[in-house]
This record gives sequence, C-alpha cells and structure tokens, in this order.
Amino acid sequence: MTMVRRGNGQLRTRERADTPSGGLDLRGVEGLCTSEVEARLDVVTPGLTASVPWLMAGQDTGPTPAVPAGLCASAKSAREMTRGKDVGLAVAWAEEALDEAPCRHDPLCVWRALVTLVSAGELVTVDEQCARLVEDVEPGPFTRAQRRSMMLRARARVARHTGDLPGARRILGELIESDVSQNVRLLGVSWLVDVLLEEGAIDEAVDLMADSGLERAAQQWLMCRPMLLSARAAVRLATGDADTGFQDFLQAERLFEGQRMSNRAMLLCPTQISLAAKATRRDELAARIAGQVLLRARGWGEPRVLGMALSTLATVEDGPDACAQLTEAAELLEVGGARSELITVNQELARRLAARDDVAGARWRIGQAVGIAKEIGAHGRAQNLRAEFGGMTDSVRLTKQESRVASLARGGHSNEQIAGKLGLSLRGIEFHLSNVYRKLGVRGRRGLRDALGEEVAGRQM
Repeated sequence: MTMVRRGNGQLRTRERADTPSGGLDLRGVEGLCTSEVEARLDVVTPGLTASVPWLMAGQDTGPTPAVPAGLCASAKSAREMTRGKDVGLAVAWAEEALDEAPCRHDPLCVWRALVTLVSAGELVTVDEQCARLVEDVEPGPFTRAQRRSMMLRARARVARHTGDLPGARRILGELIESDVSQNVRLLGVSWLVDVLLEEGAIDEAVDLMADSGLERAAQQWLMCRPMLLSARAAVRLATGDADTGFQDFLQAERLFEGQRMSNRAMLLCPTQISLAAKATRRDELAARIAGQVLLRARGWGEPRVLGMALSTLATVEDGPDACAQLTEAAELLEVGGARSELITVNQELARRLAARDDVAGARWRIGQAVGIAKEIGAHGRAQNLRAEFGGMTDSVRLTKQESRVASLARGGHSNEQIAGKLGLSLRGIEFHLSNVYRKLGVRGRRGLRDALGEEVAGRQM
C-alpha cells in the first residue's frame, strides 16, 4: 500500500502490487537522488518527502526495511534518524550528503541532512548550512517558497532547542504568514503553541489554537496530525484538563508509532505523555512509558532528549534517586544547550531540596531557573516560579565585608586565616559568618559552596 498525497495535504491509499514492504520501489533507479524519484512519483515514501512538514515515515505496517543500496546519503541519514539507534552513523551520512555530490546540490537531500543533524543535536552545523536551501542548491522540482519554508523550519527548530524563544516565535510567525501548504502552516502553528507554553504565555497559546483552526484540523487525517494532537494535548495539560490531554497524547503517540517514528528526538513533546499519565493518576503507566522513552533516548544518545527523558522518569517515579537523576538530567541538558528544559529540571530539583529542608540548595536551583527564564524571555514562567517559591527567588544581599568573609570561607580558609587576611578579630569573623549563614539559609561551611554558586548570592550592598 502506498500513501498518496492529495492536493489539500490529506492522505489516501492505493494498492501497489509491485511495491515491496509497502514503500517506494527504487529498483532500476540506483544513483538517483530521492527527490528526483519523488518528483516523478507523487507519493510519500519511507524515505520521507519535503512536503511532509517535518520528516515522517510513510509506512504504517511491517518491519523497517533495510536501506536499498541505491539510496543516497541523505536518505540513509534520514532512515537512521527515524530508527533512532545509531546517532554517529546518521550524522556521518548527513555530513556526507552536505559535502558531496549529488546530494549537496539537491534541496531535499540538504533538507533531510539538516533535519537529521537537528535531531542529533548538531545545531551549530544546521545554523551554518540551512541558508543553502535558498541560495546554494539546484531548485529541481521545488519552488523558492518551498525551499525557504524548509530553511525556516530548520531555523525554528534550532531556536527552540537552544531556548531562543523570541527567535523561534519570530521565525514561526514568518513561516505561518508565508506562502506554504496547509500542512506546513499548521505545523508552524503547533510549534508556535509549544513556544508560547514554554514562555508561560498559556492564554496566548489557547487563543492561537482557537484562532488558527488547529483544533478543527486535529480531527482531520492530515500528515501533520500527530504534531497537532501533541500541541493540543500540551495546551490541555497546561490548562488543567489532564484527562483529555492524556487522550490526545495517546492518540498522537499511536500515530507516530504507525509512521514508524521510533526516535523521540523527532517529536514536539517527546516525554509529556508520561507527565500527562501521572497527572491523571496513572502512576504505573506513567513510569512504564517514561522508562521506555528513556531506553529509546539512551539508544539515540542526543543529550537534550536524554536529559528530558531522565528528568521525566525521575519526576513520575519520585523514587529515592530522584534528586541524583534530576541532577544528571540537568547536566545533560546543559551539554545540549536546552535552556528551556533546564528551567523545568531546576524547578523540580528545588521542590525536592526544599522538602528536605535544604534551603541553600533549593535557593540555588530556583535562582538558576529564574535566571534562565529571564534570559530566554520566558517571563510567564519566571512569574510562576516567584509565585511558587516566594522569598527563595529574592536576591540575597551580602554586605561587602560579608561577601569577602564568605568567599574565603567557601575557599577553605579557617576563621583564623580569614581574620589575618582581612585584619579583623576572630569574633568579628564569626559574627559575619553567622549573618551569611542566616541570609543564605545554610547551616555551615558545607552549604556555602552551593549557595554562593548562585549569581545573586555574590551581590554586595
């Protein structure tokens, strides 16, 4: 069975007895780049087509076939990406596609390579290369508007993954207003909904979903339907309708599985289905799904998705190792440059540390979360953090002398050594340290290391 694209972006099927494994038969066309084949045959192939809003597989049944020998490097990179098992091989094929003919001149091949690199976390390369889609390829069957749309989608994902929410909002607004197909416009809307939720602009996300037609389109059998359902689910979860949101996530997940999308790095909300299950008190299911997502994320190894998966498992299981798991997740997200997701992990860590009466650790984590939220323009989330944690988000003000004493104590100096360095009495050092401990909410020198890691803790009056 072959999925055939209608002019309105919807799908229908037709039987093809001569097509193996339900996909496009490329026998006899070895050496052709895939876009040349797809330009001749108006089909959605297992190798994925540029008309799909983001790369999605076209097959819905049977095992993943081996890559035919005649497929180009970009198609091989896309296949490895959708399978989600060998990030090194996927990146190697993508880099070959960008560097060597014939792929480097073909817009679809460049597009596939860029999407693979986005999913692998190679965002600097994508940012450097995506302009080629408009400026440095042979157009072939693709119009300038189509190629520009590919470029905008790649740039939007880079901006979102790195936490550049204002940049992502601007690029997606440009994409939605441009001359694109229904699928691409709706995809841009779903991504913009996600950005608004990350900013904490929930009301704006609700309005966009209603005004854009996303709600209605999510009921239609469009190629981007899984993305639309995921966006709608995220809005419902954010507005407290966890049960309906969970059902939307579940439906989207089934559609993604039907499209052979094993790699969670491809998805808009790769871990939120577990959080939705938890919110609906399906605790065992939430933990099981989170464990499965983490297993797949480990197989792919991209730090951002791996960090998200690990933090989600820690959140839904809430076991004795939750703090250690969340700390590891924060380190992975830091490596992946995923600043928006770092807000969530630091917030979750602050809750747990505060529950343990570790005021200094909680204050440091929430300070990190608020600082990142301000930096990336997530002002709604910064306000929510202040509302939840109250005084913990307030700046800690040390006097000039207190800051000097605290810094030396943190560096391992004894009270006697500090007194000698600063020319103060021993009793004066003890007095200043007592004030520092009280202001930072710590009980001794051990707490100074974390507490003074916070930027605001070092400010002086």
